[in-house]
Amino acid sequence: MANFPKTLVNSAVLVASIATVPFVSAADEAEFSLSTRTFYFNRDFREGPEDRVAMAQAFRADYMSPTFAERLRVGLTGLVNIKLDGRNNDAGTDVLRVESDGGTTSSAKIGQAFVDVAITDGVDVRVGRVIMGLPLLNDPDIRSTPGAHQVAMLTGSVDSAEFYAVYSDEARTRSNLSFDEFTSNGEDYEIVVVGGGYTADNGLGVHASYGYADDYQRQIYLNANYTFDLGDMRSLLLDFYHYDGEAEGNLYSNPDYNSTMTNIAARYSMGNLKLLASFQTIGGDYAYDFAWGGSDQTLPGVWNSVQFNDFNRKDEDSYQLRADYVFPGVPGLKGLIRHVEGTYEVGTTEVDETETNVDMTYTLADGNLQGMSFRVRYAHIEADAYSDIDELRLMMNYTF
Repeated sequence: MANFPKTLVNSAVLVASIATVPFVSAADEAEFSLSTRTFYFNRDFREGPEDRVAMAQAFRADYMSPTFAERLRVGLTGLVNIKLDGRNNDAGTDVLRVESDGGTTSSAKIGQAFVDVAITDGVDVRVGRVIMGLPLLNDPDIRSTPGAHQVAMLTGSVDSAEFYAVYSDEARTRSNLSFDEFTSNGEDYEIVVVGGGYTADNGLGVHASYGYADDYQRQIYLNANYTFDLGDMRSLLLDFYHYDGEAEGNLYSNPDYNSTMTNIAARYSMGNLKLLASFQTIGGDYAYDFAWGGSDQTLPGVWNSVQFNDFNRKDEDSYQLRADYVFPGVPGLKGLIRHVEGTYEVGTTEVDETETNVDMTYTLADGNLQGMSFRVRYAHIEADAYSDIDELRLMMNYTF
């Protein structure tokens, strides 16, 4: 359901992806940026549930202070989300703030507020409220504004290896104003995630991560990828992902929960064209649960997690074909088309679901508005177990 899987967090970019504001680096001057996003969402149920429509104008301001005492910097992010349209069941779009009476409205909030401290060269600590981007703890930026987590985290790098350790006790969804503690059955719990990755000179990348929520759930994440350079602007990527989840203690709703999610993909690149085939399978006794409960909205970083579906139902096997293309005749224009088919069983009945996506982005290459981008995301979903769906998302982004 997310943009996160399509911008997969590979070993080479672990630390950079943890937040949109960079970690500690010596700077004599403050850094500031302002960006805007116009976002339109329309989920059309062909039968049954009421359609969902929402539109918002978002503004984001990121500030990073100069370095104090050669080691400390402060980061702040402000988010404003103005309601432009809200019809039908717009409270279910996760685009706008939902009021106590079920209606939706505009909002303004502090998106991030944190302190960075450089412990040694290559080892940093960040404490505060942060937009996360790790495989087992992330805040995908797939609506008008992203969510965030309250964390204390350590990151570091040694040569081509990078590592991290994160503690989180609160989270906020994309559309909410307040942070909420992780709570189940009247008891609070915290999340700890540790991991790291390594990228070799020969094109091999590996990444492993372990997450644990006391008395709630634990998850293991593994990724290995290798790129073969075939010469003449051609290459072959082999990508493997594996998740393993299990209930821990008495706070998870199903104490017997256990599940795995395995994804294997191959992508052939030649010039402006990329062709991908992917297979995903769900093992264990239940559907795979990748979130940590409460206000956490973590999504999985696998190829078959697409615009609407994650194809993570119990015993589900899914197959994907995808093509990406950069249009050489129109600078700044690129797009993709993909089709995923999944099959699982409900009792003794075989159930099918499919999703087809078309995703086009045009970025202005020059002029006064250079860098402004326009994106169209369309999904068509057909399923035996629920209503067919047509979903359209329109985005216009610009950073000043």
